[in-house]
Amino acid sequence: MARLKILFRDRDLIVIHKPSGMKTYRDSKKETELSAYDVLKKQFVEAQIYPVHRLDRGTCGLLIFALKPDVANLMQKAFREEKVRKTYWALVWGDPSARGEWKKPLEAKEKEKDGEKDARGGTQRALTKFRTRGRFETDSGEEGVSGRKFSWIECEPKTGRLHQIRRHASEAGFPLVGDDEYSTAELKKASAEFKLKRIALSAIRLEFM
Repeated sequence: MARLKILFRDRDLIVIHKPSGMKTYRDSKKETELSAYDVLKKQFVEAQIYPVHRLDRGTCGLLIFALKPDVANLMQKAFREEKVRKTYWALVWGDPSARGEWKKPLEAKEKEKDGEKDARGGTQRALTKFRTRGRFETDSGEEGVSGRKFSWIECEPKTGRLHQIRRHASEAGFPLVGDDEYSTAELKKASAEFKLKRIALSAIRLEFM
C-alpha cells in the first residue's frame, strides 16, 4: 500500500499531499478502492482521523485532516462560511487575461461528491479569481497540436461549488489541460500530447482568515 506524503503534523491536525486519482474519502463502505482517508488511517493506526474538507479525485495537493473532533468542527465551519483562502495552480488551454474573475452562477449538479450530494437544482452563486503566471505554446509536430497556446494560472475560488475551477475555466473558453469532462474533442487530443494522464490542477495553499 502506498503511503501518503505528510507535509505537516501537530497534535491537532495533519496536512497531506493528496495524489491525483485518489478520492478524499469513499462514497460508501461497499467501495473497495482506498481513499486518502483510508490510507491515512492505516499510516496512523493510533490516531483518530477526521475529514475537514475535500479535493476532487482528479485534483492533487493540500488536504487537511483533524486529529480531534472539536478541531474538525471548527475547521469544517470555516470552510462552510468561506473563511478559508484556497489557492490552486492550473494549466489551461488558451491565453486568458493577466488577471480577472469568473462569476457566472453554476448549475447545482446532482452528483456524488465523495460522500456529499448536491441535488438542490437551479444555479448557485460562484466566484473564482485568477491571475496568469505564464504563457506557453506547444511545439509538437502533429497537425492541429503544434503552436497551440496554453497558460499557467493561479486561481482562488471564493465559493466551493462542485468542479468550480474546472467549470468556470471551461465556460470562459480556457479548459484545463487533461480535463476530458469539460473539454472539446480537439483539446482532448492536444492534452494527450502532454502524456500527463491527469487534470493539471493542484491545491497549493490554504489560509484560515
